[in-house]
Order: sequence, then structure tokens, then C-alpha cells
Amino acid sequence: MFIDTNMFHFSDTSKVYLSSDRHIGHKNILKYDSLRSESFYDLEQHDEYILNEINKLDEDSYLIFLWDLHLTDNDYADEWLSKIKVKNLYWIVWNHDSKASINRLSKYFKVVSNDARINEYIYLNHYPPIDYLGKVNYTIEKDKKYIHWHDHNRWWKFWNNIYNIAYNWRELLYKLNNLINV
Repeated sequence: MFIDTNMFHFSDTSKVYLSSDRHIGHKNILKYDSLRSESFYDLEQHDEYILNEINKLDEDSYLIFLWDLHLTDNDYADEWLSKIKVKNLYWIVWNHDSKASINRLSKYFKVVSNDARINEYIYLNHYPPIDYLGKVNYTIEKDKKYIHWHDHNRWWKFWNNIYNIAYNWRELLYKLNNLINV
């Protein structure tokens, strides 16, 4: 089911995990991302490692894929997603997630959305509210948490409520409770 903006309600956030910018099947990701190229010989090893890490989660966990899930043909992505053992998958889509991919792969997800909030006070967005150059992308409220993932290989925390979780591909799975209590 595709929803333009969605509110996810989780009574127990201790089982909620976020994973961003996986770039499954992206033939050039090892070329463009030096942190990944230092760790993997090829794309198959990269994708297999990510799958194995995800499958360490309990089947009843909640995993929210945050944009840029894959850049490959849909057959490959379909096969890769079919191997995930977690039953509660959500997909927040954006610039690298095509309509064809969304249509083909949505069968694996409880919800597919282009924007989301978790329990009314955590906002998920592809772009940071204020980027590292100080450009304001959208209004922020100090009593809310903002999680974004557009800025690859950059970690920064602005105030105490804005987090970039795409800065380091090695952080494959962010436990929501750990992140919001940083």
C-alpha cells in the first residue's frame, strides 16, 4: 500500500530498526563510496553482508528502510528482498526508488510511503532540515526528533534533535531507541 505521508505507531519502539541508503545492486556504489570499497571485493559480497546483518534481527522486529534501497533491476531486488526474514518491513521511498520498483517490490512491505512520522514526534525525511552549509530545507520544532539520511559519509548532529544516519554504511541497523536517546 502506497501512502503519501504516513504515521507509524509503535507501542514498543525497542524492536524498531532503521536502515538507510543500502544501494542494493548498485553497480557503482563501491566506486563512489570509499568506505564500502575498502570493505568489499565486489557488489555480491556487499549485498550478501547487508542481508546477513538484517537477518540477525528477530522475525517480529520492525525494519524501516529509508530511501535508496536499491539501484538495480527489479528481478535482483525482488530475489534479495525475498530472503529477508523480518516480517514487518516498511519502505520510505525517494529519488533512487522508481515507480516501477515501488510497484514491483511493494508486496514485501506493510507500508510504502515517501515521508513518515513515528509516534507523532519523530520525523523521517530524506533531506536534513538544515544542511551542513546552513541552508534551511524545512521548519523544525525543538520538541521533535528529525532523522534524515541524504548526506553520505557525513555525521553531524544539530541541536539535540537532528540526526543524519547515512554517514557511515557500517551502521547498517539503527535501533530507534538508541538513536533517539543519544
